[in-house]
Amino acid sequence: MRTLFPLLLLGALTLGPSFAKPSSVRFSYLRTASSHVYVVTVDLNDPTVKVATAVSRWGTGSVETYRSMVTRLRPTAAITGTFFCSRKRIPTGDIVTDGQLVHYGGVGTGLAITPANQAVMVPRRKYHHVNWSGFETVLCAGPRLLWDGRMVVDPRGEGFRDRRMINARLTRLGVGITATNKLKLVTAKGPLHLRDLAKVMRSLGCVDAVDLDQGSSSAMYCRGKTIQKPSRALTNMLMVFDTHARYAAALPRLIPQAWIARSPEPATSEVAPAVPAGPVGSAVPLAPPGAARREEDDGLQ
Repeated sequence: MRTLFPLLLLGALTLGPSFAKPSSVRFSYLRTASSHVYVVTVDLNDPTVKVATAVSRWGTGSVETYRSMVTRLRPTAAITGTFFCSRKRIPTGDIVTDGQLVHYGGVGTGLAITPANQAVMVPRRKYHHVNWSGFETVLCAGPRLLWDGRMVVDPRGEGFRDRRMINARLTRLGVGITATNKLKLVTAKGPLHLRDLAKVMRSLGCVDAVDLDQGSSSAMYCRGKTIQKPSRALTNMLMVFDTHARYAAALPRLIPQAWIARSPEPATSEVAPAVPAGPVGSAVPLAPPGAARREEDDGLQ
């Protein structure tokens, strides 16, 4: 018995660290920058974690209830994605899923993640196509909140025109990247101005951050629990999967394959030109005819 006890103790000490490893997808509720916020922290340094965009099961131009999207795709965590025109149900920003351009929106800063889980924010000029090759997941949202650790809240300069979104105190959502390659998905418990949300994101350690769709679209989910339920159906969400198996199971349903095939944007030579020498994410001019009208249709005014 004297020999058995040390062996059991040694075994417990040996096995302990594998069970003690903290989760790479963590939820917390805290007060920071004078605001109460819900935060999902995603450690992208864990290669088993995958972050992906998801659109309505019927493609862009349609909506799906939050409950349906979460039940259908079974993510570990999820948050509302980019803004969309409530009349035409068209997202305002580019959406890339599994390396495929699902939707060209033309507005917003891109949260872009490589297959190796490196996350960056890619700025872009309004209605200029960005070559997203090299990125597995892209969600263009905004307005921008932080850039290299500095507050840079300039919605009108980025092409956003909705006065309520710009000026009102709303239930705000944001996504940010820390210096250690972690994502922060954030939902404010109470109403905030854009600059208040920027302060929150900076206090959480983010160096780059953007605003997400909000108000009646506000949704947050983590590990089987609804943190914030939207009052209307959504066109897109940003989802987190904590294992490759969970991601692989959802992948065929993240985007309607028929929609990709019939979407005009990826098939045109303007949207997928021969990319000039330059870094991934470099902008190539693409000002579609009637850009002023497109801005109105996207609900930015």
